[in-house]
Amino acid sequence: MTYVLTAILLIWIARLHKGWQNYRSLKVPKRGPLPAQLAEQAPLISICVPARNEEESLAHSLPRFLGQDYPNYEVLVVNDRSDDGTSRLLSQFSNHPRLRVLEGTEPPSGKVGKCWALDQAQNAARGEYLCFSDADIDYEADTLSSAVRAREESNADLIVYLPRMRMETFAERLLMPCFSYVLLFSTPIYQINRDQRPSNGHGNGVLMLVGRRAYHAVGGHAALLDEVVDDITLSQRIVQAGFRQRIYDASDLVSLRMYAGFRGVWEGLSKNLGSKTHRPLYKTITAVVALFVLNLLPLFVLIYVLFRPNGVHAALAGGSLLLLLGSDAWIRRKQHVSAAYALLRPLAVTILAAITIRSIVLHLRGAVMWRGRLLKPEAPSRCGPADKPPRMPASTSEWVE
Repeated sequence: MTYVLTAILLIWIARLHKGWQNYRSLKVPKRGPLPAQLAEQAPLISICVPARNEEESLAHSLPRFLGQDYPNYEVLVVNDRSDDGTSRLLSQFSNHPRLRVLEGTEPPSGKVGKCWALDQAQNAARGEYLCFSDADIDYEADTLSSAVRAREESNADLIVYLPRMRMETFAERLLMPCFSYVLLFSTPIYQINRDQRPSNGHGNGVLMLVGRRAYHAVGGHAALLDEVVDDITLSQRIVQAGFRQRIYDASDLVSLRMYAGFRGVWEGLSKNLGSKTHRPLYKTITAVVALFVLNLLPLFVLIYVLFRPNGVHAALAGGSLLLLLGSDAWIRRKQHVSAAYALLRPLAVTILAAITIRSIVLHLRGAVMWRGRLLKPEAPSRCGPADKPPRMPASTSEWVE
């Protein structure tokens, strides 16, 4: 047990060291309108937004997309066969000169609807740069200007903004900061931002500003029609193909409420967490076991030594617990959530493990529902070559997630 507890403590020390490096490497984008010289030569940016039953979200976000102070942009919203009031809402903005509404078509059999919608958007887009964003993101007026300025200053092919998450219920405040925690303490952000040969990129549905050259070099969304979590996969392919990415802390520029209430978190994470079922199942099982061991074993040991004292075990377990809960509390404060929620991390870990297991089962069964639609309906057995996504270019066909 001494060796196990020592290993756990060392893992947390290493993880917190990575988190500190990541935090130091995250820059805050400059705000305000573009400088006059840059504004005169501003490239056309196409904001591509997929919308599947997004009436409520677009009522708030669309005026913000259309109210950017950037001088040269268009907004393309793909109405992805919505059956709520999305069409009616979009018609209210039909005369806006920057808005183009595309009526989405049925995706190829067995393919993911969101990626198909975004592929339609980029095909219709006229911009030199593409900006991919979900329909529930709130932009400040200078968001696009700041992203273009960041791209000019960094000479990066892909700009990604990290948002502020709005959390309104107990379940959201309990579970959602855990994903900010994983991002900061596990993702190699500092390697990406310092061009230290990162093995992976990072993407999200908040803001991904990418040049056409990098986008088409990796096949774009046409090569992602089998992907449920398209943004992460797209960024990984771009970085692994040798293009440059920069990630910014844009919490004062963009925000979203990712999922609403416990049911929203439960269903939304079930969609995402098991999307990589092409990985060997033993790796997923190992990850779930590691989640419990790293987060809960120190607590159980600390309780155990209260009845059977062991100074070494108490010190090792207490040190791990202190690092774990302290870093969790710090992340929650950064997300404007009470640090007291860190004391409930064992509960959060248990719920997330349950969601992960459920997600794997749903993905393996092809039974993941999102916004009233089966995400990846099973293709007929007679499905031919025409139903397969385009192949990647030879130079980027081999990549490791």
